[in-house]
Amino acid sequence: MLRKALIVFSALFLSLSLLSIRINFDLVKAVNHSYSGTYVGGVICENTTWTLENSPYIVVEDVFVEEHVFLTIEPGVTVKFTDGTSLVIRGALVARGNDTYKITFTSNNIVPKPGDWNRIWFTERSVKEANILDWVVVEYGSTAIYCVEHSWENPFPSRSFTIANSTLRFNIIAVYSYDCPTYGTGNRLVIKNCTITNNGLGIEAESTAEIYASTISYNRHGICAYPATAYSGSYVKIYESTLNNNERAVLHYRHLLYIIESNVLYNHEGIYIETAGAPYPETDICKSIISFNTGTGINCTRRYVTLRITNSTIVNNGDNGIHFSYGPLKADVNFCNIFNNTPYNIVNNAEYGNNINATYNWWGATNETLIEEYIYDYHDDPYKGKVFYKPYLTIPAVAPLIPPDIVPPVSIDDYNDEWHNNDFSITLRAADHESGVAETYYRINNGPVKAVSINGQPLIAVEGANNTLEYWSVDNAGNEELPHKILTGIKLDKTAPSVITSKRLPEGDVEPDQTIKILVNATDSLSGVGNVILSYNINNSPIWTNITMTFNITTGLYEATIQGQQADTLVKYKIIAYDNAENFAVDDNNGEYYVYTVIPEFPSTIFLLLFIIAALAVVVFKREHSKHYRNSGHQKIYSQSISSIGTISLLKGDWKW
Repeated sequence: MLRKALIVFSALFLSLSLLSIRINFDLVKAVNHSYSGTYVGGVICENTTWTLENSPYIVVEDVFVEEHVFLTIEPGVTVKFTDGTSLVIRGALVARGNDTYKITFTSNNIVPKPGDWNRIWFTERSVKEANILDWVVVEYGSTAIYCVEHSWENPFPSRSFTIANSTLRFNIIAVYSYDCPTYGTGNRLVIKNCTITNNGLGIEAESTAEIYASTISYNRHGICAYPATAYSGSYVKIYESTLNNNERAVLHYRHLLYIIESNVLYNHEGIYIETAGAPYPETDICKSIISFNTGTGINCTRRYVTLRITNSTIVNNGDNGIHFSYGPLKADVNFCNIFNNTPYNIVNNAEYGNNINATYNWWGATNETLIEEYIYDYHDDPYKGKVFYKPYLTIPAVAPLIPPDIVPPVSIDDYNDEWHNNDFSITLRAADHESGVAETYYRINNGPVKAVSINGQPLIAVEGANNTLEYWSVDNAGNEELPHKILTGIKLDKTAPSVITSKRLPEGDVEPDQTIKILVNATDSLSGVGNVILSYNINNSPIWTNITMTFNITTGLYEATIQGQQADTLVKYKIIAYDNAENFAVDDNNGEYYVYTVIPEFPSTIFLLLFIIAALAVVVFKREHSKHYRNSGHQKIYSQSISSIGTISLLKGDWKW
């Protein structure tokens, strides 16, 4: 008996063990579904690789990579962050993609937006040199890449952190670097061959930052540079890079700033220098182009500015080439090409005694009166400092030329894809940030080629739903916009709809409180019938009631009802039909309107009177015929006939047969 019990117990134990193994296996599978992605969150305590096979990785809670631990991400992997989550690096992150298979850090939302997720946070404990971000795309983060050094004692040696060959876009802040050492440089952020675009702020550097061969464009601020402490010794260096189409290319505050062989082009404002107190850092700009900014090329707005500009080209800026607001200042601008800035090439608005050394520059002319016309200084306001421009160059300085224009212009139109009911113009606009737009051309419905400057904007005058407009622009360097843009489906309908027939039911007399149905056949061959209105008034009232008629798909007619009215009511109505181009037609019976009058109600007293008359007529008829039959000897037959007809008696005022 005991032996049997042991056998049964052993079998039961084995079954439960197998079931437990199966349950645990299923739980592991639930965490990692390769076909739908891998959900991650929490602490990574050992070296881990996120593989392409298990991509995408969906961060559902903050991921922490502990000290001395490496998280490696394979090329082609996508990491999706849920709202507000972060990847926190205390060890090291190795994310090395390639030109074909980039690594993407993005939002998990179906419709992503900047700030959906938080950040990739490289803490002060992380091994900066071991961190690699190469060939990655980082998008829709809050402060997408966040690199900090918090220690005032700086127990960690100065370290370099590099981002290379990468795209950072659609973030609130793309890159933020911070350090606060008492001495030394702390963090050193290095950005090489990157595209930083469409962010609120491209690079915010409270540390040393070096930017090489990168494009920073379409951000609110391209680069915002200022030291975390007054004496940190940090600097920002921009080398062989292009900053374009930012609201402000560079915002510089108390840093050492070097801009070397770079292009600062087509921004709202180029370089904005704001220095309010010690230390008094220096700004060096050399071999660079600061041009075509709609605002100021270089704007020094505060005191204690030290600025050196050499061998650079500062031209075609919309609100002064170089502007100094206050002193004390020390400014040297030499061996540059400075011309075609409006309204001035240089403005010295600093207090008297704060002078600018602007010698040995090419001002676009050798006529001193013309040169001085574009310099604002002491000679315009004796309370201001002077600009010393003599001696000046008589030929252009050895400085980078504005790069040759190889980019064609871009043209757009303002057609709204709506129907129009009159001949209308489509406005064409073109932009070319390099050499400028020479001409915009077009042709309508494959007709002759026309030019905007000669023939005006394209005029659409042919009715139909399929007008076409081909248009393109050419810039002053001869670049033609290819392929030409083709706008199709341009719609024009100048013809009102037709109201073919209208019908009233009932067609004859309208009795009191009787509902009237109006039926209308309305058509429009171009834009189609938009809506049909039944408009009526009562007893010549100045107020018209409008009812939108309903289209009956079975009959093909528009229908509406006029509610029943009291007797003797005069009703006038008309039909107004609109098409989708807002043309309209009015059917008002040639100005007479459609009219009906509710007939008077037939009173019950009249019916009673007629009934009494009819009854009396029957009585008279009976008597006359009775007399006739008695006289002719047919009394019996007559009586029987009358009996078969019935008798009439008047009982209590009621008539009965």
